[in-house]
Amino acid sequence: MKSTLLKETPKAGRNGTIPQLPKLPSTQELITDLDYLKNNLELLSKKGITSLKFTEHQGQSEYGLFVQSHNLSNAERLLLLLALAPHVAPEIYTDLLNEQNSWHFFDVQAPAQMLPSARTFIKLFGGDSLAAKLEAQQYLSPEHFFYKQGVIQIGAVAPGAIPESGSLNIGSAYKDLFLFNHQGSPRFSDEFPAQLLETNLEWQDLILSDNLSTAIEEIYKGAEIKINPQDEPALARHERPGFRVLFHGPSGTGKTESVALIGKRLNRKVYRVNLSSVMSKYVGQTIKNLESLFNVSEHRGWILFFDEGDALFGKRATGAQSDDAGAQHSNRDVAFLLQRIEKFTGIIFVATNLSKNIDDAFSRRFEAAVNFGGFTPQLYEEFWRKNLPKKFTIDSNIDFKTLFTNYAFTPGSIINIIRRLWKRMSLRGDTHIKYAELLLLMKDELQK
Repeated sequence: MKSTLLKETPKAGRNGTIPQLPKLPSTQELITDLDYLKNNLELLSKKGITSLKFTEHQGQSEYGLFVQSHNLSNAERLLLLLALAPHVAPEIYTDLLNEQNSWHFFDVQAPAQMLPSARTFIKLFGGDSLAAKLEAQQYLSPEHFFYKQGVIQIGAVAPGAIPESGSLNIGSAYKDLFLFNHQGSPRFSDEFPAQLLETNLEWQDLILSDNLSTAIEEIYKGAEIKINPQDEPALARHERPGFRVLFHGPSGTGKTESVALIGKRLNRKVYRVNLSSVMSKYVGQTIKNLESLFNVSEHRGWILFFDEGDALFGKRATGAQSDDAGAQHSNRDVAFLLQRIEKFTGIIFVATNLSKNIDDAFSRRFEAAVNFGGFTPQLYEEFWRKNLPKKFTIDSNIDFKTLFTNYAFTPGSIINIIRRLWKRMSLRGDTHIKYAELLLLMKDELQK
């Protein structure tokens, strides 16, 4: 599909026009559908989904192409537009709301706004027909591709509220795709509690032992290789979807950087999961957040990276501990996570400082485990010399192999020391590193 420029403004609707989007390539198809929805809301509210007759699109935009390629029904287009409208023209629902009928809009207190909920869709779809309302449920089902691909998500609800009372949310990546005609990265949110992990480093910037380098090379070369059932039928029966890897070792030893570089080598985006956002105070919301995260990542072929994995995948409460309601919810969430990770068809990395803290049931699900055990004296010296500013000279009595005995820092800590050293010396216009000053900064780093 080639993008074209928007050549004309949309015609005014009976109740006014939709506010214009920026003049991006081919926004006309989306504007046409939003305008049609606004002009027919009153009819829709009386007669239900059978009153809508959207125009066919030619696929001149990402939105139109999506409608066309998935052969979206009127109901699916309505659901998609309900979720998109608040981002483009929130006043589109003004004529619909009144004192007698709230249409089950989701009231967001801060900032004040009204968002359509799943119940809004059900009511507009079916009107007063119970049979039609039941039919509407199929479009909100976890089996529908809107859910599986993260196109539409239903927001969190308070304890005790029915799930359908949650707001209708368009997946952030799809919002960018439909509004701006390009595929952006999902924005961090409750529905996608992860952030894009990127690095400016290359493999030569990491100082790794031969064994560690070999283990990592085996991972990125073999992560996408699957056993051919025709060649090895017995072994293929034990094959599981996806590929799971555990990185364990002290903080600052290069686990995160290695995951980012593997993603770069495989030409796949890596998303780092924010554990605190995954764990919700609302019962059942943790599972919903994780399911959304897995669905979108699976569909798009992204790598998931759970940092500080022992906080989420740690040993579950047992015995008297499990009588606590919070512990029961936590155990249930972990049980769901074990099942979902085992079904995940993509690549997952988990990093932990202490592998012994990982739940035994989870640890058995890893295809590979790599120990980032830290430096040898030789690698320690190599890392120092590789990362010291090239214009700096050092005292002749600085022996990094000897310093390793008392100051066995990780790569992260060494970089911290070098940054401090560079700033101090830059302020005084010096380029020679003295042993006493280096030792002072090393001792400071130990106190952290």
